[in-house]
Amino acid sequence: MSARILMMLAMMLLTLIVHCSPTPAASSAPITPPQFLTIAAQLQGDAPCVFRPSAQRFFCDTARDGGTEEFTVAFGAAADIPLLGEVNGTGRDVACAFRPSNQRFLCDTARDGGAAEFSVQFGDASDTPLMGDVDGDGRDEPCVFRPSNQRFFCDTARDGGAAEFVVQFGAASDTPLMGDVDGDGRDEPCVFRPSAQRFFCDTARDGGAAEFSVQFGDASDTPLMGDVDGDGRDEPCVFRPSIQRFLCDTARDGGNAEFEVSFGAASDIPLIGSLGQPFGVALPLVVR
Repeated sequence: MSARILMMLAMMLLTLIVHCSPTPAASSAPITPPQFLTIAAQLQGDAPCVFRPSAQRFFCDTARDGGTEEFTVAFGAAADIPLLGEVNGTGRDVACAFRPSNQRFLCDTARDGGAAEFSVQFGDASDTPLMGDVDGDGRDEPCVFRPSNQRFFCDTARDGGAAEFVVQFGAASDTPLMGDVDGDGRDEPCVFRPSAQRFFCDTARDGGAAEFSVQFGDASDTPLMGDVDGDGRDEPCVFRPSIQRFLCDTARDGGNAEFEVSFGAASDIPLIGSLGQPFGVALPLVVR
């Protein structure tokens, strides 16, 4: 969710490199036409992750192949609400937690399982905690959704004071989310409505009718938002506990999932985040 603008600029640069490459000199040997890798392959998207309360440990499948996790760190307590957030502007998410007992957001920016380097008290114990970059500065900030008034609050100053960003959106029974579905580099308030199996996002961020809406997933799924195809826009995703599978609608049309990965256990808490470098794995522009 961070570094969206940089990712889009990189996509444009890669396209220019591909189309402006010089024509190779004539040769008697037959030339095999190059197969260009997709932008999604060049700029790897977000990865499936889970938090295991029994071990207080985060696991992430950065290879996105359903195999053994490539990233793991112990952080937080069993009673914490796990989160992933890009709080230090490096382009990589880190393990975070919201502790209801003291209404505090804690993040392990060193990603070493030690004491939290980032800590802010914000929200109420009954709020649903979230992380999102609502001001577009490339860093996620602590946010909460308050069911009693269906209101999103974000501490963009990250100082524990009054919320600088406040929007009323959704219903008390909705599951709140944050995501950048329009690719403008700023997250917006979103909700998943189990009764309709539908995602709604307020891209205008004015508390009015949803500008983005798509039906995806089942009522028993855990809804998520993530940019798994690396196009700079978040898409609707779900985790299905019955089969321990992440499903994402990258076409954003409510059809079958274009992205599927089995990862984690039914009792895990699912998450999606960018745990690698800002532009994913290093891949060649062409393969022959």
